Amino acid sequence: MRTHTNIILIGLMGSGKTTVGGRLSARMGYRFIDVDKEIETDCGKTIPHIFTYGESYFRDLETAMIRKVCEAEQAVISTGGGVVKRADNIRALRRSGTVFYLKWPAKELYDHVKGDGSRPLLNVPDPSAELENLLTEREPLYLSAAHVVIECAGKQIKTIADEIEGIINETDSCHTRG
Repeated sequence: MRTHTNIILIGLMGSGKTTVGGRLSARMGYRFIDVDKEIETDCGKTIPHIFTYGESYFRDLETAMIRKVCEAEQAVISTGGGVVKRADNIRALRRSGTVFYLKWPAKELYDHVKGDGSRPLLNVPDPSAELENLLTEREPLYLSAAHVVIECAGKQIKTIADEIEGIINETDSCHTRG
């Protein structure tokens, strides 16, 4: 792992990237950037509305936003679940800081998002099966993109944030000693 300027959180929808990111940024005095919220602000439309133009259109907006937010320093960046679908995004994120994959089992992810109508990719007859399919498709991408994998099963948000903060502090102290 390299010295970081940013902390980047990746993982499937419902993995807690936004909640963990907000907590981490407050505790560490970093700026918090939620990529999806930034896209919504720039477009003046919600993510579900943007998806009505097609997933490819959304991914183009997401890639442009990734380039922009990766210029930040000392930020916690919460990405969208599909950010890893484009290699350009992965390269930009890895150069920008330390990438943490918040890894959850599909069942727990589904429990986090069920009933949330704001998830365009889950607006299908069997959202649980669709979430499982998305995880199967994307997990190898998350694993290859991440500098650090955080096993989240059964953990509380505070515990996950504590774990990431501990890793960052440990890394920083190693670099200042060395």
